[in-house]
Order: sequence, then C-alpha cells, then structure tokens
Amino acid sequence: MQFESEEQIVATEVHSNVGQLIQKLTENESCYDEDWYYALFQPIDGEYDSETDYPEPLEFWTVSHHLGNFLKEHGELVVNDFGLWIWGRQTSGQRIALDHVIHVYATMYGKRQEKTVMERVLELTEDHEVEVNNKVVISARVDVKNQELVEDIGRSKLYRKPLSEVEDGYILSIH
Repeated sequence: MQFESEEQIVATEVHSNVGQLIQKLTENESCYDEDWYYALFQPIDGEYDSETDYPEPLEFWTVSHHLGNFLKEHGELVVNDFGLWIWGRQTSGQRIALDHVIHVYATMYGKRQEKTVMERVLELTEDHEVEVNNKVVISARVDVKNQELVEDIGRSKLYRKPLSEVEDGYILSIH
C-alpha cells in the first residue's frame, strides 16, 4: 500500500487506544512478571544505565503487524501479546502523525515523494515554456513531440537537446 500522508498511516495502521486496558492490567501486581510488562516498561538488553533512563510509555495503542514490527526495529516499546501488537508510545499531547517514527515509516514504506522537475517534464503532453539554469538563455521550452529542450539565446538559430541528455536540475521550473 502506498500512503499519501502520515495521517493516512495513522488511519490505517494505528487501530485503538488501549490505555485503559493497560492501566487495568497493571493494577494487578502479578503482571510485573509477565513478558508483555517487561517489553513495555523495562529497559531492553541493558541499554539504560539507571532508573531515570527507563523509557516511559505515555500512551498505548494497538497497531498493525507491519507497523508493530517497524516500531520494534526502531527502538520503540512494542509487544506482540494477547493477539495484538501494542505500542507504548513515549510521546503525548500531539497527533500521532507528527511523531518522528511515523514520518520515518512513511518515508520508508510508501509515502509518495514529490516528483522532480525533470520527472514532471517527461510527463508533459503538450509544449510548455520552462525556466533553465543558464543566464545566457533568453527563453526555453519543451518540445513534447520531439522530446527536446529548445533554447533561444538570442541568435537566429534555436538550440535543441534531447530531454534524455538534459541533466536533472538544469530545468528549474515549468511555466
């Protein structure tokens, strides 16, 4: 699946707030010996030096299997237990879509990247004026039929160059 935005990731990959469930479960001290408790509330593999360095989950959310694995790989507090992937989110007070780890997920797994000017040029279906990175050029346009950049430097002859030979970044914008 390709995501349009971080908000779409949250809408499809983050399922439910389970903070009240976790609160109820932790009221019973016997849970302190459970694997899920250690995964959400205790440091992993001696990464933390003292009690003040322990990660502190502030919210608890069920997430998709794919996002759960990603969060775990990126050092987030995540457990796969009770038939659910539970994320111990360490931030609160802002939309989940603003979390850095969600932005990283979006970048790695499908957030559509802006197309380069050259990619947009190659998709043109009719001729367009363009701005190029050359102060000598008075005007320039894309000849779609011949797939060429046509440049006017003020002499009687126009300079033509195949679009396949134009370096990325030379065409600055499409008008």
